[in-house]
Amino acid sequence: MYACCASKTYGLLTGILDKMHRWIATNNDYRFDEERQWFAEYHTFQGMDIERDAIVKVYIPIMLKESARNVQLCKAKTI
Repeated sequence: MYACCASKTYGLLTGILDKMHRWIATNNDYRFDEERQWFAEYHTFQGMDIERDAIVKVYIPIMLKESARNVQLCKAKTI
């Protein structure tokens, strides 16, 4: 499972990565999956200014925290 954030490609990816790391760190259900590497995809379209208009999607690997997994299992058992 990955957390994904899409943005225009202005400047460095540092701001996007910081935003995603803050979200994951404060989220009660997910944590970083340190076994896997983050990656980025760049999307361009014909006729666009690549430096100004390209889109980047950043993916950071995450996994359910144990407590969130237990809650989901309990919900599944009661249904």
